[in-house]
Amino acid sequence: TLNHIYGIGYKISPIGCDMRAGALRTLLLEKYVEKMLLHTNSIINLFQEIDHDKQEYELFDISLIASAARNIMETANMYCYFSERKITQDELEFRHRIAALNEYRNKHSILEKIGVKLTNSWASHIHKTSIFYTHQTLERNSFFLSLNDKEKQRLLSGKNPTHKISSPGILPQNLESGIYNLLSNSVHSLMLGMNSVSLNSSLAFNGLFRPLCVLEISIEISILYFSHVLIDYLNIRKRLYKKISKTELQFLKNLHTTFSIEEWVKTIQDFFEEKEIDKIFSSS
Repeated sequence: TLNHIYGIGYKISPIGCDMRAGALRTLLLEKYVEKMLLHTNSIINLFQEIDHDKQEYELFDISLIASAARNIMETANMYCYFSERKITQDELEFRHRIAALNEYRNKHSILEKIGVKLTNSWASHIHKTSIFYTHQTLERNSFFLSLNDKEKQRLLSGKNPTHKISSPGILPQNLESGIYNLLSNSVHSLMLGMNSVSLNSSLAFNGLFRPLCVLEISIEISILYFSHVLIDYLNIRKRLYKKISKTELQFLKNLHTTFSIEEWVKTIQDFFEEKEIDKIFSSS
């Protein structure tokens, strides 16, 4: 399934499609689609590295798959933030400018921390000019002007890349948060994530979220979130419909179900809610 989604995504992505975006919204969205495509490709490549015939799974990097799935979730959320239909053009431009201010702030901080001396350099000039221009643009933006002074100052500081971003509603918010947290532990190498790095067991890391459990939800999340974004992207850039077949479109639509994730949740619930501990560990 993931291979099939990748194939469809490739056809309408900026990597595999010559119909490039032009407007601000679609320029942003096509880059998020590209990012999700690359993460999906990385997951597929990790599966292909394994010798399934010999069943040699010692080098199977479940942690990296979980990290990629978490990145797909996060990218989908940012995609939905910029693709939201009900916002005005001014609010879209406002969101883009706020994200740009955060980029300038982070870039400047990174350069300073690695010892780059920016005083009177060309980079320092561009940095200051970019911030000045962005502030000037925001001061003429109707959505920005509708905010209170405290909020304006907070946003102009560049500390926040988004303004009141909300869950895209692909999954119920609590469920999405729980799965995102589980996958994030693999990104940050925290104890919970170390339990499911690979299929190799360790006495030092022996949590109850088993590796195959994390692998399963990583794949299901990647499928659900990427297919959701691809359908939305096609609806926004309708000219791209000609790049895929009716069968491929129907395939994407058929993936718009949370059944597999609900089944995963039910398995987790049954495992952790079981009253008799012997039943759990006798089947482990």
